[in-house]
Amino acid sequence: MSQFHASVSIRIAQIRDAGPLLRMKKRLDEQTTYMLLEPGERMMNEAEQRDMIRYALRSANSNIFLAELDGQIIGYMEAMGGKVSRNRHSAYIVIGVLQDYANRGIGRRLFQTMLQWAKDRELHRIELTVQSANERGIHLYRSLGFRMEGIQKNALLVDNNYVDLIQMGLLL
Repeated sequence: MSQFHASVSIRIAQIRDAGPLLRMKKRLDEQTTYMLLEPGERMMNEAEQRDMIRYALRSANSNIFLAELDGQIIGYMEAMGGKVSRNRHSAYIVIGVLQDYANRGIGRRLFQTMLQWAKDRELHRIELTVQSANERGIHLYRSLGFRMEGIQKNALLVDNNYVDLIQMGLLL
């Protein structure tokens, strides 16, 4: 393991992380077009982020994982479990890593931590959507065993261009 990887810790978000996590998400919105929200569209406030973390901590099938370097949050993954009996066995994933730390294995480590957590909780299905232009993301997801399950044609409008969303899933 490289010194960089050894310096990055992956942990579960706590209530005290609400402000730093929200600020990191807003930075991500400014850095990449691969996240759903454009800069300035994230309306969540710190209290709402706290509530989201609190919900995840109490839930059997939801969690928020953080990648941290020198006390700074540099990446996150939300695993939001189904809320009704028929989909409680599954979780929908959102992942983001700050641009300065992208392509350095942090996303893979977040996934590995989340997948172990999901197996420990006997979840059966993990799902996500990814923009068709996000080739690195698609490569990572495939390398972890995710399979393409569908395409939502022209699902997003990014920089005045329609973009397809690829639905991917992994059965545990």
